[in-house]
Amino acid sequence: MSRRLSRRRKNVSDRKASSE
Repeated sequence: MSRRLSRRRKNVSDRKASSE
């Protein structure tokens, strides 16, 4: 479960970085 959340959080971070 924790791993799944971590992956989703990473995706959000990556998207934010791409926007910047």
